[in-house]
Amino acid sequence: MFSVLSFGASRCWAKKERKISDTRYAEQQRLYEQRLNEERQRREEDKKIADERIRKSEQPYLVFKKSRNYSPPNSDLVRMKLSFINKGRGSAYAVQPDMIFWSSMEEKGITTLQRGDAIKDPIIRVGEELEIDCVYDGPDRQTFETSIIINYEDFSGAKYKQTFYLVVYDCNGNAVARSYSDPILSEE
Repeated sequence: MFSVLSFGASRCWAKKERKISDTRYAEQQRLYEQRLNEERQRREEDKKIADERIRKSEQPYLVFKKSRNYSPPNSDLVRMKLSFINKGRGSAYAVQPDMIFWSSMEEKGITTLQRGDAIKDPIIRVGEELEIDCVYDGPDRQTFETSIIINYEDFSGAKYKQTFYLVVYDCNGNAVARSYSDPILSEE
């Protein structure tokens, strides 16, 4: 009889210990999965940071270099050539300036510059120049401001948009950059 009672008590004790053990195991499993998820998130964040550093290290960066007029004689249209240079660390691909640029002419109101010709080479390697031909009417327009947006991609296919604010200060089309933005990642 004592052995039956002893067997029953040990069986109850074993069930109780098993429940405690199962509860501890479930808690340990939950904590392990939580740590695993936190580590996975940390690795994903580290990967995003590393990818962003790589992207930045290969990012093209356009800088305004110069401009000049080259209009044919006896023409009402003024043709202007704007030059930009890639001083970034990577080539710019699929370079596409906007077709129409906003401009303000002194004492003339607002007018537009239009891109005159297609881009001859849509790839600008580091140190190479991009030339944009623009057209506007009236040879009497000497001083004005304009904003130009240039869209391009880097080697990985990331799309950028860079805006330049220029001041044309004489009838020869000489200009200076009032300001320009860093390349901004574009959603387009």
